[in-house]
Amino acid sequence: MGKIFIIAGEVSGDMFAAQLMSDISQKKQVQFVGYGGQHMLKQGLMPLYEDNTLFSAVGILEAGRFLFKQWKMLRKIVPYVKKHHIKNIVLVDHEVFNILAAKKIRKALGSSVKIFFFIPPRVSMWGKKTAPVVASLCDALFCYMHPDVAIYKQYTDKAFYFGNPLSAKLKNFIPNKQFYQKHNLNSHIQYIALMPGSRLQEIDSLLPVFLRTAKRFYNQHTVEFLMAIAHQGLRQRIEKELKKQNFRHAVHILDDSSLEVMAHCKYGLVGAGTITLETVMTGMYPIIAYKVNPITFWMIRKSEDLPDSTLIGLPNVFLQQRIFPELLQFEVNEENLCRELNFIHNMQTTMREYVMLDAQERLSDALGSIHSIEKVADYIIEHMQDTISG
Repeated sequence: MGKIFIIAGEVSGDMFAAQLMSDISQKKQVQFVGYGGQHMLKQGLMPLYEDNTLFSAVGILEAGRFLFKQWKMLRKIVPYVKKHHIKNIVLVDHEVFNILAAKKIRKALGSSVKIFFFIPPRVSMWGKKTAPVVASLCDALFCYMHPDVAIYKQYTDKAFYFGNPLSAKLKNFIPNKQFYQKHNLNSHIQYIALMPGSRLQEIDSLLPVFLRTAKRFYNQHTVEFLMAIAHQGLRQRIEKELKKQNFRHAVHILDDSSLEVMAHCKYGLVGAGTITLETVMTGMYPIIAYKVNPITFWMIRKSEDLPDSTLIGLPNVFLQQRIFPELLQFEVNEENLCRELNFIHNMQTTMREYVMLDAQERLSDALGSIHSIEKVADYIIEHMQDTISG
């Protein structure tokens, strides 16, 4: 049985990679080795390092705390691939680390290996300067958004969009009718979601201001709050912040699918990222917040020459329209977030439902086929080096 070396980083990437592993394994006998998280381990990943899904960060400065661990991980890749004669590499999202990995692999092994990048950098949003680099390193690119393909096509004819990897998960999701009973919640109370993100960086930068906002809103309205734990490694930090702000009594932390939480909240505070697409498709109106180190933000703006009108919330990006509120950097404060919560709270139900249904319908078309990950798996199987026997 041959091996595929696979690398994923973030919690969402871990989930996408696990589904890809499952789809490949159903049609080929292959062993997966590399880096990933809990979902990939359940699909049989042979890990070369500990769960790395909490090592990701946006920005060079934010990634500093993980540099030593990531350096150790990078050092292991080429020797292992050489020793075990691995001919196929699959990279999943986690763009900074995976681009570095691809450079090292290509430099050491040349064209003797095939590199497939599932969810390469979203160059239609930012990072256009990385497009030629990524295209030169990889044998195939499977994009997250359709507009990315046109940019990558300037440098390679092996860029594809088979649909968004979230498509099947979101279109097939059915809320649990026993949700309130399962978690001992009062179905007559209005719940608001607090979803800062799945990175330690996001917990540190967004959770404190989300909780301060929630406390102010709680004092004005009869509401309570729900949080889903994206990764158990985040629980201690979340509990610590709740205790610090003396607000544990009004926040329910659930070991449940984040989709379930969204499906049972009409609106919420959400960190920018994959989760923003999930909120809209499950019927929850998101207030989107994005906050990184000020130097990182300045560097992103400067290097990409981004206009102030740049959209950062994925639902808005997909629909090319600022439908849902976005707050960036210094705008992410208690006063602004509370104002947005009050605006949505006071919005007529029929108006909010109209906005949500229209956005859901248009997003559903943009997300594409529910078989997108399966199509990626089929392409990899068809084009991988023939050292793997089925």
